[in-house]
Amino acid sequence: MERTNYDLCAATGTIIHTYGWLPLSLNLDLRREFTWRFAVADVTHPIIGVDFLSHFGVLVDCRNNRIRDGVTTLSAPDSAADALIPSVKTISKNTPVDNLLTEFPDLTRPAGVQREVPHNTVHHIRTVPGPRETCQSRRLAPDQLANSKTEFDAMLRGGTARRSESSWSSALHIVPKKDNGWRPSNVRQCDID
Repeated sequence: MERTNYDLCAATGTIIHTYGWLPLSLNLDLRREFTWRFAVADVTHPIIGVDFLSHFGVLVDCRNNRIRDGVTTLSAPDSAADALIPSVKTISKNTPVDNLLTEFPDLTRPAGVQREVPHNTVHHIRTVPGPRETCQSRRLAPDQLANSKTEFDAMLRGGTARRSESSWSSALHIVPKKDNGWRPSNVRQCDID
């Protein structure tokens, strides 16, 4: 195909060349056909744009890896291209936001991602001689327990926490967040069994 004058712009500011249009009818497992005129572009993965999603009322549920049809209220699993390094970029360069993201790249790094430590300092906490401090564990409501286990499992998988073998312990106390979730108000060492 011959290159057209219609160019796309990537999030990085790179120009993406196009080579005409191709009408396609997609089946997204939402019990209706989606007929659209797609641009044939110089990309490695097909991309469904916001114009398509907006026109058909299709919503992207990133948290649950699903797409939802705003018309039929049905949903189907989606697939997204994996990013090698999760990040946020600006389209226009030399703006205050772009300069801030360039100066502090860790601002957009997802929580729980292991960071490279620029030093070899190791911290030790010296305790006083005598018996260890422990306190009796308390029962949590089922929703609080489920949320706590999920959060601690995520921290273990992300490498921001590790299981303790210490005999020191403290009961877990959690408080409600504004978004109806829960957060620990005192996290020292605690075991959830």
